[in-house]
Amino acid sequence: MLVVQDEPTVAEVISAYLRAAGYLVVVAADGATGLELVRRLKPDLVVLDTALPGLVLDRFHAELCADAGPLLLTLTGPAPGDAPRRFSPRELVVRVRRALLDDGVAAEPGNPVLVDGDLVANRDTRLVSKCGRELVLTDREFELLCFLMQHPGRTWRRDELARGAWDREDTAAVLSTVRALRERIEQDPARPSRLVTVWGVGYRFDPDGRA
Repeated sequence: MLVVQDEPTVAEVISAYLRAAGYLVVVAADGATGLELVRRLKPDLVVLDTALPGLVLDRFHAELCADAGPLLLTLTGPAPGDAPRRFSPRELVVRVRRALLDDGVAAEPGNPVLVDGDLVANRDTRLVSKCGRELVLTDREFELLCFLMQHPGRTWRRDELARGAWDREDTAAVLSTVRALRERIEQDPARPSRLVTVWGVGYRFDPDGRA
């Protein structure tokens, strides 16, 4: 699919979420390039930023509608005043999946992708990204992170985490693995907001970092 977006950071985040969901993504930074890629690549779907400078929407719609062209999803344009544009990458992935299913383009995938805000873990590809940037995790770190993300808000003892994530009694490794994960996924590892300690019990994964 094609993402037409002129803000590099936004384009990177969108692409990371869609790729983690199993889609092949190409990015265009402006409308003219986007139209050229539509003609050349014939993507199944286009994710379009309608606030692109100089973009003639009528021309883009006409191009996509010609010869039963690709599906079109648009991102919201600028908010009133000076408020920044906001969108949810997680919601975008859901919209993409629903649009392709409704059009008969793609079958519903299982659900290998775990998403929490800017944190994405794909259990099929074993890739993890934060803010669109890939994180390098050990197998042990990956398995513990996925286990926690699959059970948000629940408090686990160390022995439960060891058995649930690794199917072994290795409680000593839980502490070091939690510390390593915090260095990678927390904005401030010294004050974790996602992978939090429940004193006297164990650990809990708080979605969207809401401790």
